[in-house]
Amino acid sequence: MSDHNNFHVGEVTGNVLLVDELSGSLIAWLQNTITETYKSSHAQWLVGDSVTVPSHIALGNVAALSTETAREFTKLKAEFVRAALSSQIRAAPDTARLLALFTAGTGTGEVNEVGLFNSAVTNLYTVHICDAVGSWTSDNTLVLDTTVYREGTGSLKSTGTAALSFRNQALGLGSNSIAEATDYLQGWYFIDDASKLPSDGLFIELSSSTSDNTHEYQWNVAKAAISNNWNFLNLKLSSATKTVTPDLDALVRVRVFTSGVKSASVIERIDMLRLFPPTGSLWARAEPVSTITKGQAQVLGVYWFISASQGGTEVSYQSFAKESLSITTASTALTAGTYAPTGAESAKYTTIVVTKAPVRFWLDGSAPTSTTGLLAMPLSPIIIDNATDIANARFIRDADAQESAILEIVYSR
Repeated sequence: MSDHNNFHVGEVTGNVLLVDELSGSLIAWLQNTITETYKSSHAQWLVGDSVTVPSHIALGNVAALSTETAREFTKLKAEFVRAALSSQIRAAPDTARLLALFTAGTGTGEVNEVGLFNSAVTNLYTVHICDAVGSWTSDNTLVLDTTVYREGTGSLKSTGTAALSFRNQALGLGSNSIAEATDYLQGWYFIDDASKLPSDGLFIELSSSTSDNTHEYQWNVAKAAISNNWNFLNLKLSSATKTVTPDLDALVRVRVFTSGVKSASVIERIDMLRLFPPTGSLWARAEPVSTITKGQAQVLGVYWFISASQGGTEVSYQSFAKESLSITTASTALTAGTYAPTGAESAKYTTIVVTKAPVRFWLDGSAPTSTTGLLAMPLSPIIIDNATDIANARFIRDADAQESAILEIVYSR
């Protein structure tokens, strides 16, 4: 163990940067919350103590309720993909930059939450990837759709008014480590017009019997909870209605249906059905202000900057403003009206991420040149932790830059 026994954390602040890796454009800034479970481990890790470190970043589909406290979460509300970190960089003694990439064809969907975990998902069990019709049947027209899908290379598409949309009784799933008390059936469901569903919505069944209505788990998804487009199903096994005794080690059938016919023809799709155990410990969680959609061909980079106060005094910072600042061949300061608005307290903590091109900078008020000053490369974090240096910071484009740099900045106090 290192000699950092006086390290205390009140609030740990950080930022999550979502970047379209193909275009290099910034999609969103998110403010993270460190969970209570891993606050002390996080602090130890940042100052070099040996603990189980964060290793994966996950995307989820459901935002927290106003009545929920994010720091008390132990998992994401509806995680649908997790990726290993591709890099970890110690940007400063108490700051680290973590990066995970969600490549084309993975993590496609609506993102309402992002999580930092200390392990991969273990015992994940695929029910069906929905990339071939195979043993699937429907009372509607059923085809493989290789144009509109969420994961893999396609989805199953049903078109019509009949109640039975999708059925497969030849899954042949064997022994697994799924636990009824804690785990979920997950998958993607699409409908072009949910208003055409019967008033009691949609039903999903998972069974160890080839016969309907026996040895099964059944969920009823309310009509009001189904939107026009893709919907992420996150169905807890323990919340299902059980008929007789379904055997999780011998699952053979899945059925997606309505209680009666639709009022008019609809297009429905399903993709990537799986049994999901929420494994690993959630270190931190962040939410975008509004839903972000990760496209099929998009490569999404998630850059997680985490930092902590060091010493005996607990420090808490809250972000209050942000800006994007173009850096050209002239020495440029941060915008005083943004970090120190009239009649309000000035920023005391600033996170800056360099994009597009490298920059040079000084924090003592002197002007850098294209060849002198501290060098910061694209996607490097710059942490300024006091109001004086924020006011004195000056930036200029590096001599090797082929275009103007953009600083993405969040101010906190």
